Amino acid sequence: MKNKWKIAGIAMLGVVVIAFCVWSLLRPADRNDTPGTQDSSTADTPVSQPDSTESSDSGVTADSAAQDESPLSAPELTLYTTDLANNIGKIGYDEQQMVGGKTRLEMYRDVLKGYNLIPYTTEAGEKITIATGHQVYVKADDTSGQQYIVSGVDPIPVEHSVPDTRMTVKLRAEDTCERVRVFTSRETLERAQDAWERGQAILAGEEPAPENCVILNGCLLDTKWEQGEDGRRYLPMTDIAEAYDEQSEFYDVEGWLNVATDLQYVILPTALMPDIALEHFDVSDGTWRYANEKPPIWSDRFYLPQTDKTEMPIDDISRILGWKIYTNSEIVSIVTSELDVNDNFVLIESRTTEHIYDMNGNEITTEDAT
Repeated sequence: MKNKWKIAGIAMLGVVVIAFCVWSLLRPADRNDTPGTQDSSTADTPVSQPDSTESSDSGVTADSAAQDESPLSAPELTLYTTDLANNIGKIGYDEQQMVGGKTRLEMYRDVLKGYNLIPYTTEAGEKITIATGHQVYVKADDTSGQQYIVSGVDPIPVEHSVPDTRMTVKLRAEDTCERVRVFTSRETLERAQDAWERGQAILAGEEPAPENCVILNGCLLDTKWEQGEDGRRYLPMTDIAEAYDEQSEFYDVEGWLNVATDLQYVILPTALMPDIALEHFDVSDGTWRYANEKPPIWSDRFYLPQTDKTEMPIDDISRILGWKIYTNSEIVSIVTSELDVNDNFVLIESRTTEHIYDMNGNEITTEDAT
């Protein structure tokens, strides 16, 4: 009897299993049976979906916002180097080599001691410092009373508290030798300060670089480099030289650019020179010969600029003038010397009184000019 019930139970269980399998095969497919999805109560909750156009617009806006908010990074710049003869790192104020293995800086520190300079003092015993921050000196054994400051390691005469920086002497801080730029109007000072701030922002990645921009000693210039047909980048050296030093000048009659570098002038010729000058610079087939007159002695032929902009490839500029030039796809950054990269800007304004007289010697007007 027990066997009959046992057989009946097995049969009933079989029927239930078969029925469950048939039901599973015939019921509609439910996406929530996929492994890893939510349970049916969550999946059945209606969700409002935007149409395809709104979804696309939303995506673009989000991406754009993400790009706008992403911080800029400092640009990666590559220093121009060459195995050809060059003056890079050899003729700067603190780099020039003298006979005997000393640099000019080291030698002139010794020369300066021979001047026997002592601080100039007033009758009240006060020392004098001019607007540039330089201490005023006189020679201990000189009764003329001539005043001096020390620019780097060079004694510079001072007249009416203004240092004489004619020729190619760059005004530099005593001891540190950092360059000091003097401006005679507030307008030019503010332009220089703005150029420094923008140049620093670009180099720090805080401001996007303008197209084909040129930065000189940390200051953004109002000029651009151009790509030549030969693939090289050309810089308008007239603009750059005049920004570097106010004594640099393009001479229209002679047809060359005079660059006032540290302690010497470097003449860069152009195709606008008269025939006699073309011969002097050994001009041939669109090139000219440069001969380095100070150690190291070398010479080579370079591209001859064709206009009064004195357009030159960056490699020619770097090899001849010894300036370090860093580049990427947009930026050309020139460093004439590490001592020149700063914002040591000083404003010195002078006030004069102009007297105008008639034919009889009577004063007509008096005008003040700053």
